[in-house]
Amino acid sequence: MSMVAELLRRGRAEPAHVSPIDAVMGEDWAEVDFAHGARRPTRAALAAAHRQDIRPGGAPMPPVLPGRREQIVVKMVRTGGASNAAGLRAQLNYLSREGGVAMQRSEDFFGIGMDAEEVENVIAAWNMPAGQGGGPDRTSHFIVSFPQSTDPAAAERAGRAWAEELFGSGAYGGDRFDYVTAFHTDRAHPHMHVVVHRRGLDHDGWLKVSRRSDVNYQSMRALAAEIAQREGIEVEATPRIARGVVALPIPDAEIRRAAEQGRAPIAPEHTPFGAARTAAAIIHYARRFAAEAALLEARAPALAGLLREASEVVAEGRELTEARTGRPIDPKEEKAMAQTLATARQEARDKIAAVDARIEAMRDPVEQVKFQRQAAMMKAEAAPVLGDAGLMNFAKPAEPGRYAGLAPGEGRAEAVRAEADRRVSAIAERAGLNGAAMVERYSGGAPSRALAESYAKSEAKEREARRATTGAPEETAAQRDAALTAMHREIGTVYQAARELAEREAQREQPRTGDRSASEKARPERTAPAPSPSPQRNAGAGQEAPSRPTSKDDADDQTRREQERARRIAARKARGRDGGGHGL
Repeated sequence: MSMVAELLRRGRAEPAHVSPIDAVMGEDWAEVDFAHGARRPTRAALAAAHRQDIRPGGAPMPPVLPGRREQIVVKMVRTGGASNAAGLRAQLNYLSREGGVAMQRSEDFFGIGMDAEEVENVIAAWNMPAGQGGGPDRTSHFIVSFPQSTDPAAAERAGRAWAEELFGSGAYGGDRFDYVTAFHTDRAHPHMHVVVHRRGLDHDGWLKVSRRSDVNYQSMRALAAEIAQREGIEVEATPRIARGVVALPIPDAEIRRAAEQGRAPIAPEHTPFGAARTAAAIIHYARRFAAEAALLEARAPALAGLLREASEVVAEGRELTEARTGRPIDPKEEKAMAQTLATARQEARDKIAAVDARIEAMRDPVEQVKFQRQAAMMKAEAAPVLGDAGLMNFAKPAEPGRYAGLAPGEGRAEAVRAEADRRVSAIAERAGLNGAAMVERYSGGAPSRALAESYAKSEAKEREARRATTGAPEETAAQRDAALTAMHREIGTVYQAARELAEREAQREQPRTGDRSASEKARPERTAPAPSPSPQRNAGAGQEAPSRPTSKDDADDQTRREQERARRIAARKARGRDGGGHGL
């Protein structure tokens, strides 16, 4: 828990444009220690795991405030599968409580009740091997659990409807699967048991339950919540992490062991990998709540305040509950909230589309670049609100060096920059592009990944149009890309050389500015020695040849002496021209 808390502290301090993974890992987290002292790169692996955590029930999340309703629980019993006839027979007998609980077949069999004879019919229909063994499990066992106060009849209807929609409709997993159900009310939470034959009815495929498949824990829970609400059961199915639940779920085996030993069950500890993954997902949801709060601020300030509070609670690693998020929200208000968010998101998308159309219609290439840059900033701000993966690239930096020009400077550095811009403009013109627009692209600082791609598309389109206008031979996309790549390589060389020259010029100008560094100020002043006679004279200028400096400090002292001598000589000449007047 402390490991996740530390990572969340780090993540909260990072700005929103930094990805949740990079926010919690930090720039210096290239690798993580794993068991047995092994070390391996983790950034890519964690990023992939994080994307799984927030999809499909993550981003975009349902527009409701989590933690305000009881959660519906869906679990797959890890050891609940059967591989042979004897195993399935024993399992169904157990679920029927020795015949005391009604069991039903799937809707394909009209939901008929099951007695001992029908159990054998199921075993035969599912082609369960006789005897012991049988290889991998041919069945899977699921449980849907409802809140304590749920009307049993409504819970049973919801449980049956869930089983039919998930397994019997063909909408999930790419096939239909046969199943049987048993509804239990012997515990505080009414719950439905569903035993599924894993071999498909239509395509002979196998049921797969994983993060990457259509049948995953979040999709199962979301469907269960949706169907339950149709039956008037007020539940939600938000991910644990979205509610700020840091602790890992306690496995069923540990719950059983704890009950047998008369102790409280113990939650498993996070691994370093799991802690980073959990913290990144929590930061993602906290940011999402904050973005939705900003979206609702003008339209529904009270709801916006609740979302801001939710963001703060989750980001701190605390569980989001109604006690921490103010007054309850009734279903009508929640529906209105959802509609308001949907409307605001659509308006944001429309605004982005209008801006893109305006940019596309611009005829001035330089103004087009400036508007592209402004639009990129707007898209980066909108990305968390809209949950658009494409827009998120406007918040991610491009690869280092791409469109890296020379920042405006002072004095000689500005002259260096101007000369570099002139050369870059000429290079761009030779490549069939607008030189001033190219300079503008390189003058806006490091662009985002998506903005750099927008620049590249504009350049390709411009080159193609100009070649068509001038009658140049038609070129392939590969030839065009190669030419533009060579152009950017040449431009990068020009700006790099200018950058180095500007740094040298800045160092030369530093003594004249009088702005000495702290180390120079701390150094005691030295009395400049009198110039020693030199056999070499510049008769025309009346100046001594400079002596060779022995260090940078000596060079600076000598430069100052030479400047002072030049000033005195100029003053004498001026006085001579003025007939011995006061001079300068």
